Amino acid sequence: MTAVTLAAQSGRAELLALLIEHQANIDHLAQGSLTQPVWPAAQNGHAKCVAVLVNAAAEQQKEIVDATNKLCKTPCSIDIEMGHADVVGVLLKAGADARRSTPMFYSVLDPRDGDQSHQVDPGPHLPVHHTLEMAVQSFASKACCGCKAAGPDLALPSAAASTTSEAGDVTKKSLSRRAKCQFAYFCDHDCQKSVWSSHKLACSNLRAGSLLCTSPASASASGDTLQRLKVQAQHKERIRFVNDFGPADNIYPGHPENYIRATHLKWEYDAGPLGHPDLHRYPDSIEAACKSMTSIHRAPNFMYCPSIPENDGRYKATRSATPPSNVASRHITFADMTEREVYTGVSRAVRRDGKHQAPQCQ
Repeated sequence: MTAVTLAAQSGRAELLALLIEHQANIDHLAQGSLTQPVWPAAQNGHAKCVAVLVNAAAEQQKEIVDATNKLCKTPCSIDIEMGHADVVGVLLKAGADARRSTPMFYSVLDPRDGDQSHQVDPGPHLPVHHTLEMAVQSFASKACCGCKAAGPDLALPSAAASTTSEAGDVTKKSLSRRAKCQFAYFCDHDCQKSVWSSHKLACSNLRAGSLLCTSPASASASGDTLQRLKVQAQHKERIRFVNDFGPADNIYPGHPENYIRATHLKWEYDAGPLGHPDLHRYPDSIEAACKSMTSIHRAPNFMYCPSIPENDGRYKATRSATPPSNVASRHITFADMTEREVYTGVSRAVRRDGKHQAPQCQ
């Protein structure tokens, strides 16, 4: 373990800055964990150390903000998982890919068990973690943090935002970012007010973290820096869901009278680019399973494998860039109506009957 990694892991920001000033390596890959120094700093919640590292990386034109560990988790993903809002603010300001930041679980420390970390299913039962994730999802998808209406891609200021009303009609909306944290989007004051009691749990810390970051990812840049950021953005755009459903997904394995697609409530996923929702209905087997999981089994999520229904429900926690074919690689979490790709960390919004609200278990 290098001195830089030790300083980052223990939260010694001043020592870390001194080491970097003397040409210490900031992207050394640790053996065993396969992590760069930014990872232990982020995991332990040391926002100042993370800021020192990403600021230095920007100056040295090194890409560390999305450096993964051997489980293919990014620093931003683990910090949402652990509820470190200030570190998330640093990473997002430095250009972290918010679309790869959705955790599969939330981690909490239990003082009764020697502060051991325990993993629980995502949801509002852990308000700080959940609020932080909702803010990052809003930032990633350019959707309202309150009503979940999608807004225009900021690169296309003339584009109109769209959302689906309760009557099924498409309406136009424009979004603005929360003035303080600069990450969560809202349609208007009413939407912001509706979730303020929860959003305030993360807002100030997100802002505090973002102020620590001085990297050019969010500032004006030119020349080589601008070209590097453009290449990084193009790479990040490729990391997204592939809609690889097959014929097997369109066959409902149960009794026909239990599922009639024409009269069943629609379960849809958003396959559109940032800020431009493009809702597609799930195949029969997945839609029927979502209904069964919420109304009969009262399960928190549904795990499935596209095109291979026999692997539905099989779960393996290890992430990688190439998901294995014999496990359920996707989880639809009902508490926040989000579909997560386990092995890459990407996510997308889910809607039931045109609404983002979580269904009530019957």
